[in-house]
Amino acid sequence: MTPSFTVVIPTYNGGDRLPALFDQLRAQQDVADLAWEILVVDNNSTDHTAAVVERYQADASFPVTIRYALEPRQGAAYARLKAMELVASDWVGFLDDDNWPEPNWLRVAVEFCDHSPQLGAFSGQIKLATAADLPDQFDRIALFLAIRNHGNTPHRFDPDNLDLPPAASWVIRTQAWREAVPPTPILGGRRRDFFVQGDDYEPLLYLHKQGWDIWYTPDLITHHQIPPHRFEPAALIN
Repeated sequence: MTPSFTVVIPTYNGGDRLPALFDQLRAQQDVADLAWEILVVDNNSTDHTAAVVERYQADASFPVTIRYALEPRQGAAYARLKAMELVASDWVGFLDDDNWPEPNWLRVAVEFCDHSPQLGAFSGQIKLATAADLPDQFDRIALFLAIRNHGNTPHRFDPDNLDLPPAASWVIRTQAWREAVPPTPILGGRRRDFFVQGDDYEPLLYLHKQGWDIWYTPDLITHHQIPPHRFEPAALIN
């Protein structure tokens, strides 16, 4: 049976992070009636990412199919494009490999997909999960670390003013992406020492220009796992 929803995990050297995310997806609640799958897009990793995926693929107790694809072009934008080439489902939920979904994340996502015929994409709250002592005035830089809370009421984002969600937790209508997003991105995404981003906003702007709505729903919640070293001054300055 063709799945109606695909959870896509773009990852680069995520071998140590993927097990926890797989376990979060294994624990999704109220999904027995859903036809869904997981697609891991390996963005040219040099670690044991592929071996970790193979181990979970071989686990007969895992509740859904896990697919694997390699995207050798470095940059998250290319990993997302690869995913959208491969999926057969009507909807795609993107999760970064360090972004853990709440147990009801999949159920909330699937139910919000019916919000309106013009719904092209949506996102929700991304909460901070860290053992670090936060720097003073952290709220001023939280957006740069994909920490988002846009309130308690569902509403449209405002793409004309770059009010858009990060790709750490997206849900995309496959039809909208394939109609609107060109095959070659302008912004490929962050790579090693290249910190220019905006690659996650680019496809959403294409959707917006084609007339698709982009929404926020507060009930869709994930937790961004940020290790303490990312709060060191050198990392924040970069």
